[in-house]
Amino acid sequence: MSNLKKKRNDRSSAGYRPLAIAALVASGILQPLLPVLAAGTNAGDTISNTATATYTDDTGTTTFNATSNTVRIVVAPISGLTVKPTGITDKDAGAVEQGDTLEYNFDVKNVGNTTADIFIPKLPELQAAAKNFTVSKVEYFDTTLATPAYVAVPANGIIPGVAAETVVKIRVTGTVATSGVIAGDLISVTLGDAGLNDNSPGTQNLVDVPTTDDAKEVRTAFNPLDPNGVSNPVDNKEASAIQSISFASQVKPQAFSLLEKTVDKPNSDPGASTAGNDDTIAYNLKFSVLNQSPNGGLTPAALEGTPIKVGATAGSAVSTVKILVSDAIPAGTVLKSAPSAVTGWTAVYSTDSVDTTIPVISNSTTPTPLPAAAWSTTAPATPAEFAAVKRIGFIATAVSIAPGTVAPDFKFSVVTSGLPVNGGKVYNIAQAFGTTQGDATKTVVVDESGDASPSNADNTGVPLAYDPANDTGKADPVNQGIDTKGDNSGIGLKGETTEVTITGTIAPANDSIFNGPKNQPTAVGPTDANDDFTNASTAIGAGLSPTANIATAQTGTFTNTVSIPANATNSNIASVTVEPISPTEAEAADGITTTGQYAGTAVIPNGTTVKLTDLTPGTTNLPVTYTYSTSTGRFAITSTAVATVSQATPLNFGSLPVGATRSYTTEVTLPANTVTPLTAIAIPLVAFADDDPTNTAATPSRGFTGESTNNITLDRVYTGYMKLVKEARILSADKSTIIQDWTVGDAAGLLARKAAPGQFIEYRISYQNISTAANGSGNTILNAKNFKLIEDGTGTNAGSTANNWASNTLHQKNTLASQGTVNYFAGASPIAPLTTGLIGTTDPADGDTVGSYQNIVPLVAPASQGTFQFRRVVK
Repeated sequence: MSNLKKKRNDRSSAGYRPLAIAALVASGILQPLLPVLAAGTNAGDTISNTATATYTDDTGTTTFNATSNTVRIVVAPISGLTVKPTGITDKDAGAVEQGDTLEYNFDVKNVGNTTADIFIPKLPELQAAAKNFTVSKVEYFDTTLATPAYVAVPANGIIPGVAAETVVKIRVTGTVATSGVIAGDLISVTLGDAGLNDNSPGTQNLVDVPTTDDAKEVRTAFNPLDPNGVSNPVDNKEASAIQSISFASQVKPQAFSLLEKTVDKPNSDPGASTAGNDDTIAYNLKFSVLNQSPNGGLTPAALEGTPIKVGATAGSAVSTVKILVSDAIPAGTVLKSAPSAVTGWTAVYSTDSVDTTIPVISNSTTPTPLPAAAWSTTAPATPAEFAAVKRIGFIATAVSIAPGTVAPDFKFSVVTSGLPVNGGKVYNIAQAFGTTQGDATKTVVVDESGDASPSNADNTGVPLAYDPANDTGKADPVNQGIDTKGDNSGIGLKGETTEVTITGTIAPANDSIFNGPKNQPTAVGPTDANDDFTNASTAIGAGLSPTANIATAQTGTFTNTVSIPANATNSNIASVTVEPISPTEAEAADGITTTGQYAGTAVIPNGTTVKLTDLTPGTTNLPVTYTYSTSTGRFAITSTAVATVSQATPLNFGSLPVGATRSYTTEVTLPANTVTPLTAIAIPLVAFADDDPTNTAATPSRGFTGESTNNITLDRVYTGYMKLVKEARILSADKSTIIQDWTVGDAAGLLARKAAPGQFIEYRISYQNISTAANGSGNTILNAKNFKLIEDGTGTNAGSTANNWASNTLHQKNTLASQGTVNYFAGASPIAPLTTGLIGTTDPADGDTVGSYQNIVPLVAPASQGTFQFRRVVK
């Protein structure tokens, strides 16, 4: 049997991942909510590592961010087990008396990371551990049956093939002793034998030491092998839980309703145009009343109605008692059509403002609730009536809904007619209202969508009180949080909003000798005077994956200079004009056929704009904007400075004398979601003597058409220019065997091999300044100054939210940096000041708590590179 000599797994508190431990009072009996324990070190979880960095260019005025690929390593198989009490059911629903039939419910969970058989004690052992109770049955809920149901635990006590993270529901049924029991005596059932058996954390996930008393234990019953074929025996685990209720007390009923919302993607529609203001968003609501309680002191009960105002029209609405499922029409949208009929439910509509009303009549007086909305059963029929609807709802025709009932899905659609043409974000949160059958107080039971917690229950399983001042049904993503995956997996109190991102495009309007970098018109590039360059970078946000599209438009700003050189044959140059051209046009103008001289790491995205602004003092030239089209392979002039495109004037300096210089700015804007980090887009800019400068409504300027007097310079915009590549390898516990050699992992960054506790993980980060090196003369390059490589394993800093390696592993010596200095921190790696939590610059001892590392390099020149490497051991 388990006893005080049986040790828990040796692990830090970070390995427990506990839920909040709260007191659950059932008829005066304190029943702690047991923590969820991870077998081993976050058993079965993935250890994730993403490196980040900050740096500046030579100006030192802008901080740039860099993010590496993510490497993920799965912890090798370790068994794990917890047992949690989930409530007592008195079959006659009254006070607990002699001879009453009670059902004690438990959740037995496999918290390991691989399938396991689970052993459940048989009747004699359960009876021996019971108090004032005669056990008659022990059953488990078999989900493999065509119709899942409770069935007897097999004769050998083994429930086979329980998948990782799966809960097996156990029910122990019996009767209260018929003699020798007085008021206040405990009627108890203990499932398992883990020593003290007091529901404390020390009763969960214990290493099972085989003894003659194994028949009393709830334990795993297997010894798996690593799926990679490496023998990896693991200890079996055991756990226990106890539930008690006082004789002559009564179990409290509670209705547990669950409302879940998803976007019905097959029935959503992007609309007839590319704009974001004609899209259809289809929502699907799933509503059920649960027959299982998340709290040992509450037993599932039926859901009844709560007062709402309903009528054929809003003006005829009167108070009636109904179960209501409600959803506010999201801001920026209108109801598209009346929903299809749902058996047993009636669709209702409210035109009352979401800001000034709540869906139901609340019995709460503190805080003072808003007025209740008036609901109409008459569906809107005209566009104006659809636009007037502020909430849609469904009311049950039944007086009550029994536990275990799942309602048909509720579906409705909205149109994003109130959004800008380029789209936006749409938020909403659904609510379900009722009361608990038999509750004399008629306390409102409400559940909000976005998570899997019924009746807005907190971490103890106790429903939170309805707060009509704040639970209005109006979406508030800041305070309510967001169901980020859109699958009701939100975490937090009450519900989380559903977020839908709508993208749209605005059709661009129809349709700008030495030309070079700022004050360097005679600059020479790597090849000739036609590919000199100015490099500049945008400042993307921290934490963006190097393979993810950048969701916001990126703008790089340049200054260029045109000059008319003095030579023996030169004279005034007429109608000097500057405009952007495509790389293909640049090759043709330069008389070359080899591609690549004028290209970046990516082709110019469709919709890229180039805005040219004359910097000549006193100029009358208006800024002119060009937009690139991949269909034509050209830039076309557009302008917002004048009424029509035909009135737009190219950037024309007029006739320039020998020796004259003119400067202009170039703003290159890459559209949202068209480029990834570490992209370089080269924009060739040609200065030429325009032989057809006439610009009229009938004949707008044709611009550059191969004029022989021309010179090209490149403005190259980078979306960050420090590349980080993360690799990892796994070493055996004695460091003699390479289990997994250096790799970036698969497409998702996952290593093929797993790392078991005691084995070593080595991480290596290679960094490189990918910008063009200083070839030629007069070019503007991009140094990376004050480069700060950050390995934050706490997930605290922006850009490292996926990192969890600090809690799963311990520092080991042999940190290596090819250049610069290394700072070690106990916790998160701060951006500034560097001394916050600083351990020092000396490699700490094995096992010391190191939560993050910084490798600081004063300057990384274009095309230069380096590495940083550190070692961890899996707890």
